[in-house]
Amino acid sequence: MRHLCLLRSARWLALGMVGLALTGCVSRNTHELVLVQLDATRAAMSDQQATCRASQEQADAQLKAVRERLHDARIARQLSKEHADALDAELDAVRAQYAELLRESSRPVMPPPAPPPPKRRGRPVEPVPEPVPEPLPPLIQAQVDQMIAALEALAEQHERDAAQDRNHQAVLAAFAELVDQGWVTVVRDDNASVVRFQASKLYQDDSVYLSERGQDILKRTATALDQLHGSSLELEGHTDARAFHSAQIASNWELGFARAIIALRFLRDEGVDQAAHASSWADSRPLVTGDDEAAQRTNARVELWIRPIAPSVPPGARADKVVPPEPAAEPAATPEPAATPEPQVQP
Repeated sequence: MRHLCLLRSARWLALGMVGLALTGCVSRNTHELVLVQLDATRAAMSDQQATCRASQEQADAQLKAVRERLHDARIARQLSKEHADALDAELDAVRAQYAELLRESSRPVMPPPAPPPPKRRGRPVEPVPEPVPEPLPPLIQAQVDQMIAALEALAEQHERDAAQDRNHQAVLAAFAELVDQGWVTVVRDDNASVVRFQASKLYQDDSVYLSERGQDILKRTATALDQLHGSSLELEGHTDARAFHSAQIASNWELGFARAIIALRFLRDEGVDQAAHASSWADSRPLVTGDDEAAQRTNARVELWIRPIAPSVPPGARADKVVPPEPAAEPAATPEPAATPEPQVQP
């Protein structure tokens, strides 16, 4: 509204100058005053336009960030649902094949056993042995064994995926407040949940020192991690494509590692006791392409990978199966010494 008013004022001043110039009845002082007012109006309009452009760019950036978070959340939910549906369909198909194979290999019903002979006085009646079922043909037995192994493998995979989905939901719940406020984003990657921090929100400009806002974010991160015991942590430092060099830091690799290790030390000081380590990827794993300011802000980040610690299970064994220990072998019986023959006396 203010912009429109200034524009109208400038138009009226310009028309007034033209009219006065045509009439020829304008003094020099009045003419100079009108020019000064016109310059001031133009400067005010330019400042207002610059302010409007800056506000528009800031609003566009915030809207883009919200859309990216919403897009990541939708993709994670869709992938998790599609993967679970595919596993369920595959499990149902294997079960149907197994049932069909059992129907094809069904054997004829054994005839009922003959009635026992009548009891006779003085002779016990011998029991009639039960018929022993015939074994399956080797080819069908091998197919049945393969089906059973496939069913067990699918069940194990389904259990692992369900456990990973539960762990990811727990991470989302723990970081829900930070996600809603736009300080972090949480995505799922294979068997881990990844919490992403933009470097501009944690560190001072182009440095490895935490800002006050970054310290507050990491304190709240430590509170969230207190709800996720039984997980291992990995902090990865990532930079943008700009080459970095200073007296203390030689390259982007050292910059990424320094940021990751400083964040890890701060979390340790806040009481985070999970097993953790830090690493650096420099600019080798960008999230987006481009060298504009938005791409640099997105790629320069620290990622916190949260992985559940799997229980110790022997290879090939299922967690819900307990294998009893093999009984100890009985010691071999010690042979008795042979009897020594007594000497015979000749008469």
